[in-house]
Amino acid sequence: MKRLLTLTVLLLVLAPPSWATNYYVATTGNDTTGDGSSGAPWRTIQKSVESGSPVTAGDTVYVRDGTYTATSGGRTVLINGTGTPQGTSGNPVTIKAENCHAAKIVTPAVSGGSGIAVYVNRAYITIECFEIVADQLSGNQPAGTSIGGIFLESSAVGAVIKNNIVHDIGRQICSDSVFGFAAIFTRGASSQTITENVIYKVGRRYNGESSCVTTLNANDHAIYVEVANNTTVTRNISYDNARGYCLNVYKSGAVEGSAFQHVGLVFDHNVCDTPSGETRGPSGQVIYGQSHDGFRIRNNIFNRPENCAVKSFNPGTFTDVSFIGNRTSVNDPDF
Repeated sequence: MKRLLTLTVLLLVLAPPSWATNYYVATTGNDTTGDGSSGAPWRTIQKSVESGSPVTAGDTVYVRDGTYTATSGGRTVLINGTGTPQGTSGNPVTIKAENCHAAKIVTPAVSGGSGIAVYVNRAYITIECFEIVADQLSGNQPAGTSIGGIFLESSAVGAVIKNNIVHDIGRQICSDSVFGFAAIFTRGASSQTITENVIYKVGRRYNGESSCVTTLNANDHAIYVEVANNTTVTRNISYDNARGYCLNVYKSGAVEGSAFQHVGLVFDHNVCDTPSGETRGPSGQVIYGQSHDGFRIRNNIFNRPENCAVKSFNPGTFTDVSFIGNRTSVNDPDF
């Protein structure tokens, strides 16, 4: 009897919450008549996260195979505002491809403006297993053009970005826009995790590439952390992103003072690779600026970096910053 009681308690602890619900999105669905069930899915991911959605903490939205584009505006998926779904620390809202990487989210083409595939400004949201691409714009684009894959705003506490493939972020664009392009961008909400993503071909054309004329070669990044706040970046792979950095940690316009701009950033077990022979991009693969408290750079592989693997820019005060177990490789063309 005692063993049976113990087993029952264990199953209750390990089992998912009984109130958690699965919802579905499909390219064959309908936002008007669908209820998000498996048999009557919604048509757009946006329908599952708009104000009034039944999705709540602990629920999962499964997105079926196919390509999902924006119906209007500069965001394909916008999770923002009172009344939109959000999770809790123990019960996040998960938005996930039903078959990993078989659901594609396309960044809107916004010439002269901001186009983002997934914009998150609610707490405890997990984005998992998508292919995300931003290849809709090409040629010369005006100043103000900004392209992004996943954007985590300042209220996206506890966000998890996991096992996505993010690629071709603005690769056909020629532009002198000072706004950087990024596969994944975060603006400082606490306790975020960016893990197991594959990121490649991020950034606009070089000067001279396909007749492009530009003065910029270091503004577009795989992962851009504007403000670190107990942020973990781990087990990601970044390659062919030589128009910027594998990781850029910098808050534009920040003024140095007594407070730390970046606290508790972990960059761990990542792979950063620069194409063989590529020298047109910036020096280094990780760049960090301003003041840091508790920055860990450990157990990463930096392959073929230009001049150096990690460098600082506009440094402030550093406290408890460590480099442990990293490897730099410059002689392995098959890496």
